Amino acid sequence: MLSEMDDRDDIRSSISSVLPDLPGSILNIMEETLQSLGVGTIDDFQFVQEADLLYVLQPIQARKLLASWKQTSQGPGIQSQPDVNPSTSSSLLTSPTSSRSSLSPCPSPRI
Repeated sequence: MLSEMDDRDDIRSSISSVLPDLPGSILNIMEETLQSLGVGTIDDFQFVQEADLLYVLQPIQARKLLASWKQTSQGPGIQSQPDVNPSTSSSLLTSPTSSRSSLSPCPSPRI
């Protein structure tokens, strides 16, 4: 039970830190909305979409929250670009003539 209260406090404070001027009544509605979506912890924020928030928040407010939650879920040091596989990239570096010699032209259709 105490953990549930901590999670609610974390959710509330994460909203307030991004939107400090949000009225308390809207903040309460936001909490209820997130709970109805199944958000139980701040880790669940990564699954919330802008459309989920638009009937409570203005579009810019929703985007600010989502951007903040996305940064938080990625954490420091996590790169958003995928790693390049060296075996794949080396095949791309072969000379164009060697790859052309193994290709045969498409036969032209007979009329």
